[in-house]
Amino acid sequence: MSTIDQVPPPAVPAGNPRRDLAFRFAPRYRVVWIALAALIILIAATASEVFRTDSLTLVTALAGVLAIASAGQLLVIMSGGIDLSVPAVVTFAAAIIVHQTEGANGRLAGAVVEVIAITAGIGLIIGVLVAVVRLNAMIVTLAMNGVITGVMLLWIGTTFSTTGQVPPNLSDLTARDVGFLSVVGIIAIAIILLLAAVLRSTTVGRSYVAAGTNRVAAEIIGIRVVFYEVGGYMLAAIFYGIAGIFLAGLLTTPDFTVGDAYQLTTIIAVALGGAALAGGPASLLCTMAGCVFVALLQQYLQAQSYSAGVSQLVNGLVLILAVALVTAGSGGRIRQLTSRLTARFGHS
Repeated sequence: MSTIDQVPPPAVPAGNPRRDLAFRFAPRYRVVWIALAALIILIAATASEVFRTDSLTLVTALAGVLAIASAGQLLVIMSGGIDLSVPAVVTFAAAIIVHQTEGANGRLAGAVVEVIAITAGIGLIIGVLVAVVRLNAMIVTLAMNGVITGVMLLWIGTTFSTTGQVPPNLSDLTARDVGFLSVVGIIAIAIILLLAAVLRSTTVGRSYVAAGTNRVAAEIIGIRVVFYEVGGYMLAAIFYGIAGIFLAGLLTTPDFTVGDAYQLTTIIAVALGGAALAGGPASLLCTMAGCVFVALLQQYLQAQSYSAGVSQLVNGLVLILAVALVTAGSGGRIRQLTSRLTARFGHS
């Protein structure tokens, strides 16, 4: 597992593969894989029905939607911000699909283009307010969440259309699967791999990572930090819109609350994936693993018949624990603790 555009580590003496692996797979990126393995073991022991083909297809579909939205959240966090407008943008995208198509296949392409254009505009406004006007990202995105919700109520209403349904072509696409993998999950993997390749292997991608790692240093070497920051918010909003389209297709009759869960779950997935909330390089593949963890956890809680309140409580605890472990891993505390325990018990 390699991370995206990390600052090159100090030279490692030849013939020391353990240290080289440690640089490429830092402790903060191991948290999500350990958590995912532990969850899989727990499910296998106590709720094996979660691993049925139909259940896994649903998990991969929901994980795919979450991964697309989380990719947007990760871009914002890599630039040093945080986006609280995710629920409204996801819901607005679903509402546009339903409202503009009235369930007709012939109007679907136009509605998708409209979603991309509107979400890009939303991201542009947020980006300008944060990067150019220099307003606080959390306040701006939280306020924009309310503005978008108000616009949606005035324009579309709470039922979205007379039928309330998405076009059959969209629902048919999102219902497809390859084995236990949902087509939505497969599309999400393709998007994640493409974005990872761009961030890792292109000048634009490397410049984006550098701008988020150290704004002042990036400006000194000639990187247009404002341009990349605004672009990051625009692309993030587009990802939220795409997630909203697929989510609408999965639900077939989305409602006004369809995006509510994504404010917290996108942050959980990104935090579990080892991203530093202060900005800088991160791993999209680890974020994808975080999305699978969240989707599997929700499916497990439902299989165990836990209430929505328990689910919210667990999500909050997972976020706190993820941030704590990633912070400890970033500071080397996990490695130090492991070394101390090994030294102590290894000689006992």
